[in-house]
Parts: sequence; structure tokens; C-alpha cells
Amino acid sequence: QEELANARAELKELLKKSEDEKAKEEKEAEEEKEVEEEAKAKGKKDDAKADLVNNVEKAKVEEVEKEKKKRKIVVEERKLEAELGVQEVASDAAILNAKAKELEAEEARVKAEQAEVARKLADQEEKHARAKSRYEEEEAELEKNSADLNRVSEKLK
Repeated sequence: QEELANARAELKELLKKSEDEKAKEEKEAEEEKEVEEEAKAKGKKDDAKADLVNNVEKAKVEEVEKEKKKRKIVVEERKLEAELGVQEVASDAAILNAKAKELEAEEARVKAEQAEVARKLADQEEKHARAKSRYEEEEAELEKNSADLNRVSEKLK
């Protein structure tokens, strides 16, 4: 969950950067427009100088466009990385949930086995107690019979 929160924060940060880049691009476009207007005003004075300025301005515009494309690509890459990170976190969370369920199932199985062993132990203890009781009863009867035999034997002498 912490990783998911971190990934979300990173995604928010990337979106803010993207918005900042967009604002910067708009400002640059406005500046370009101003420069172009200035170039047109100067161009009336000197055609040769205007052509040179136009060429310079075109080069600047092309450079700005290249920079915009580069920034856009970087922003898209960061977005994709953030999305991939979120997906990885979600995948890890699903794996951890599955492992937790496996552990819970294993715990339930072990508890069931322990209950079965406890039941069998109780059965054995009950059998042992009954056998001991029978043994004690038979031993008492044997002693009684032995005493009876001794009495009869004494009478016969």
C-alpha cells in the first residue's frame, strides 16, 4: 500500500510537471508571436535584414518546436514509467494477497490436523482409562477369588 501511495504521489508530481511544461510552452509561443510581430515591423525598413531576421526566427521557432517535442516525449515517458510502477505495485499486492490466502489456508489445515490429533489423543486416553478400570476390577476379583481359594483351602486342611 505504501508503494501504491508512493506511485500515486509520483504520478501527481509528473502531472504537475506536465502542466508546468505546458504553461512554459504557452509563454514561449507568446514570446515567439511578439518576436514575429517585431520582425515584421523591422522588415518594412530593410527587406534584406527582414529576410535574415525571418530566417533566424524560423530557426528559433524550429528549435523551440524541437524542444517542445523533446519535453513532450520526456513527459510521456515519465507518465508511462509511473503507470508501469502503479501496475507493478498492484501486481505485487495481488501476489501478496494470494500468498496471504495460501498461508491462511495452510494455517486452517494445520489447525484441523491439530484438532484431529487432539481428538485421537482423547480417544486413546478414554480407552486407556477404561482398560485400566477393567484391569483394576479384574485384579480385585482375582484377589477375591484368591482369598476365597485360600479360605476353602484352609477349611479343607
